[in-house]
Amino acid sequence: MIAFFVKRPVATSMLFAAVLLLGSISLARLKVSLFPDIVFPKLTVLTPYANVAPEEIENLVTRPIEDAVSSVNGVKKIVSRSQEGLSIVEVSLEWGASLDLATINIRQKVDLTRSVLPQDTGKSIIVKFDPSADPVITMIARPVDIPFKNLRDYVDKNVRPFMERINGVASISILGGYHREIQVNVDSEKLYGYGISLDQIIQSLSSANFNFPAGNVKKGD
Repeated sequence: MIAFFVKRPVATSMLFAAVLLLGSISLARLKVSLFPDIVFPKLTVLTPYANVAPEEIENLVTRPIEDAVSSVNGVKKIVSRSQEGLSIVEVSLEWGASLDLATINIRQKVDLTRSVLPQDTGKSIIVKFDPSADPVITMIARPVDIPFKNLRDYVDKNVRPFMERINGVASISILGGYHREIQVNVDSEKLYGYGISLDQIIQSLSSANFNFPAGNVKKGD
């Protein structure tokens, strides 16, 4: 092979020049992106079940959905989390698998589990993994002159507005800290004795607590 090119220097030079020319054309047409669109073979099944503890969601919602989804062709790994009021099942697929087809198949399997799920369970939502939705910058706030319980409220009222005014910032999410809340402990035996359901308690609290405008507040000159 080497002797063939040595004996034909003109043909070798022309072939080398053609390779350089085609390479230059391909390089000029090659798309370059700081954040290229990458499709990850990953889906998340979100199933709401309001006002239910994580342990119950794990047994009543998450496990049936896991069993149903595991039979879908192309599923590589399943990771689930159960938190208060929500079941999260993350499904990783084999590379090269069609996300659209997998979404249809998983939707069919999840819909079939509706008969074994509690009646109050909300409709499952299937979300495709989008790396562009992840935060570009993550900042950590630590309290110095304020109590830790007031840190989230301080960041929300003082830091968030400042950051949102920066050019190029699309959105800001705040995680962690304490939310001010009022907990209502219900005696289930007394509720049953009075013939009152938990939904009635929730509706009564919602109707008694609402926001309405009370006037204007002027700040500064």
